[in-house]
Amino acid sequence: MNQSKPWLISALFGGSIYILSSISIPLPGMIPITLMTLGVYISSMLQEKKFAVMSILIFLILGPFARIPTITGGYLYSLIPASYFISHMCYQKEKNAMLSLLFASLLIYTIGTIHFILMTKSPLINALLSCVIPFLPGDCIKIIISVYMNKKIKKYL
Repeated sequence: MNQSKPWLISALFGGSIYILSSISIPLPGMIPITLMTLGVYISSMLQEKKFAVMSILIFLILGPFARIPTITGGYLYSLIPASYFISHMCYQKEKNAMLSLLFASLLIYTIGTIHFILMTKSPLINALLSCVIPFLPGDCIKIIISVYMNKKIKKYL
């Protein structure tokens, strides 16, 4: 394989995640629903660990890096270990993709919610009601789409 191809794919996925993160559905609370995690899931399943993480770093540098000190910053930097985990479990493997993405989502929610609680001094129940529960149905749909898309895209990379 051409040595520059994985770097190029990583950059393209980083840009794709950035674009997907700008597609949002506002909610009554503070945090909108976006397609960011859909991009993270797909890019992480299709790349080796270091390139999957590189895509996340490119995404963060493109825009949201400035938001890391805010109340939702934990969800952003949790994408790095989640991407590494997804790639480790799913790259060139078909089994356990759904379970791996569910665990990665739990990792994102855990790190992000702890960060949210520390920044806002909110009780756990309020953090869960604001930052987790409204997003669970959408994330389940994104996981299903990601597993399906992984199978379709993989043959072209």
